Amino acid sequence: MAQFFLLTDDSNTLTPGQSVTLDAERSHYLCRVLRHRAGDTISGADGHGRLYACVITNANPKQTEVEVGEITATKPHARRRISVGISVLKGAAMDRAIQQAVELGANAIYLIIAARSNATPDVKRLPNKMAHWRKVIKGSCEQCGQTHVPKLIAPTDLIALQFPGQILLFDEQGATVTPKLSDMEYLLLFGPEGGWSDEERSVAAQRQFRIVALSGLTLRAETMPSVALTYLRCVLDQGASE
Repeated sequence: MAQFFLLTDDSNTLTPGQSVTLDAERSHYLCRVLRHRAGDTISGADGHGRLYACVITNANPKQTEVEVGEITATKPHARRRISVGISVLKGAAMDRAIQQAVELGANAIYLIIAARSNATPDVKRLPNKMAHWRKVIKGSCEQCGQTHVPKLIAPTDLIALQFPGQILLFDEQGATVTPKLSDMEYLLLFGPEGGWSDEERSVAAQRQFRIVALSGLTLRAETMPSVALTYLRCVLDQGASE
């Protein structure tokens, strides 16, 4: 059954009996691609782990309307939460990095402004870029069945970065990451193609970030988040089973 996110505002909740109008893109996909009609049932998600049985009341390719039914499932967050901080990349490379992180269950996406970033969002264009990346996140969630929509955190540098758990900064000069991990929340930081500057390494050390590396691997900036996220999940799962 197709899954669609029905909320545009993360602060909202869904209520059985509520009528929701889907945007043009989702309406087109539902009616033209999946060929759904009025009376068909779809799975509606609220972005917070709850799924609802929803009935299409008006199958309009531009503005499809659905009625929210009862909750059919509630999926909790993973016991250990892993977020990623990605140095802002140009165009499609940033989209791919975000998509892959979402598919692998990232809890949140932090946008990092690094000294060697090749793409720094202009202040005037930032709202549109953030809206685009949120759209990428939700689309990836729908494609892979993720029921929790990761938060997108506005651009920040390492000095201003705030995170409640353990921060792992991936750098070729770091020590190979080991399975000695016990915290419940992690933030994995990834630099741009040119890597972190000496000043950023110094800031990371002063702030007691754990500076780590993946042994023997040199990867593109857009690929590194998904590889490291996969590795860390395997490490944590292995530790939980021992």
